[in-house]
This record gives sequence, structure tokens and C-alpha cells, in this order.
Amino acid sequence: MKSVMIKPVKARGRALERTLEPRRKRTQSSKRSGSRNPKHHDRFDQSSYLSSSKAVKIVSMLAMMICSPFFIVFMWYTMVRADGSVEKACRHFFQFGIRGIKDVWPFPSQRACKLVGAFVLFEAILQALLPGERVMGPSTPVGNRPLYTRNGIPCFLITLGVYYLLWRERLFNPAMVYDIIGEIYSVLICATYITTTLLYVKGHMAPCSSDWGSSGNVLGDFFWGMELCPRLSSVFDIKVFMNYRLGIMGWAILVISFAIKQYEVQGRVSDSLMLGGL
Repeated sequence: MKSVMIKPVKARGRALERTLEPRRKRTQSSKRSGSRNPKHHDRFDQSSYLSSSKAVKIVSMLAMMICSPFFIVFMWYTMVRADGSVEKACRHFFQFGIRGIKDVWPFPSQRACKLVGAFVLFEAILQALLPGERVMGPSTPVGNRPLYTRNGIPCFLITLGVYYLLWRERLFNPAMVYDIIGEIYSVLICATYITTTLLYVKGHMAPCSSDWGSSGNVLGDFFWGMELCPRLSSVFDIKVFMNYRLGIMGWAILVISFAIKQYEVQGRVSDSLMLGGL
């Protein structure tokens, strides 16, 4: 196939010519030149994100990474300690300042670490070992197509079934999740920064495919990630594990745990919580 030429256009006073090459040709060219060279900035969008108003972008990334834990703890304190009153929570923090934050901050506990660790391990085993149809994902900018195992619904049903059996056999009381939810949040905050750091190092030292690159900015690479589809094996996708196995499954487990806690305390489950659970 021949290249299709687009008429010259003017940008900033200069004439530019762009060529639309066939997709197959671009893909083959990308594969031939797809060495693990961090200078290839065009593979990710973070370079364009950092190209304009660099100071604003850096400040926004720092704000998200620094302020997110405080926002999570603020919402936890508002709902659990301040009876859902934002005004009451703000009054407390404005009155006591840093000492007020330190006094209410839910530090990680051994119980919370064990609970989160057991859940992470259980979901990892399900994702890695549960059979399912092998499907190809969409094509990446360099022509790769990641392979996935379609076992999300069985993982979800097994997770809920095992959680119910643990409660029915009195091996675990889900209401405890509500009692230590602040400590669980704190464990997850710490785990988030540790996991992000490990993925940043992995992206530099052992990328799993040619879909990787650097923006040339350490903070940007840490915030956006070095790899498009980070994996631990050919089928264990870290994004799928974090977003769907831990995120979606954990969301359902939290709603069920809160409903059980409410039933133990009030003898009933409110309509709003029941609707959220369904």
C-alpha cells in the first residue's frame, strides 16, 4: 500500500507535512525499533501531559499523592467519629491542628495487616489458578495484544461464597471489618506507596513488554507508571488484579460487612445500605 499524503498545513508559521502510513507498516516499524530505550517518549501520554505548564502538572501530581491519604482519613473520621457531619470534623481539625490529626490518625494494626494480606493472597490465587476463556485485549500503540483469562465472574461468586461460609460457620465475624476500617485504610495507604515504588523499579529494570517508556521526569514516571500493562507472568495482569480483583471484590465485601455490622447493632439493615449492597 502507498502512503497517503495530506496537504501541507501551517503551524506557527511553518508548513508541515504529515504522512498517514498503513497500520501494518507502522506496527512492523515499531517492532523493529522497539528496543527498551527510555528515550522513546511517544509510547505514553505522560510526556504530552508534562509538556505544557510543567510546574502546574508537577504540583497537581504532588498534591494528589500527598493529599489523598489525608482526604481518606478525613472522610473516615467524618463518617465514623463525627456522625457524618463535615462541619463537626472540620471544627475538630481547625481547633486542634496537627495534634488533632495525629490523635485521630488510624495507624496500621496487626489485625488489619493480616486481614488485608489474607484477602490479597486469596484473590491472587483465584486470578492465577481459576480457569477461564483466554481472550486477547486491544492492540497497544506498538502492536502488542495482551492476553487475559476471563474468570472475573467466577472469582466474584467464589469470593462472596467463601465469605458467607466463614460467617455462617463462625470462623470470622465480618462486623470486625467495620470496627477496624480505619486501620485497614491506613494499611492500604501504605501498601499503595510500596506497590507504586516496586512497579516503578520494575518498569526500569524488568519491563514485561515493549509497551514501556519514560517521560524523562522521575515524578511523572512514578505517578503515571513506566509500563502500559505491567505483569508478573504472561497471564497475571497487575492492573486487572488491583482494579478488579481487589477493588471491585473488596467493594462488595465492605458493603456486606457494613450491613452485617448494622444488623448486629440495630437489628435491621437500612434500605439505603440494602440498596447499595444489591
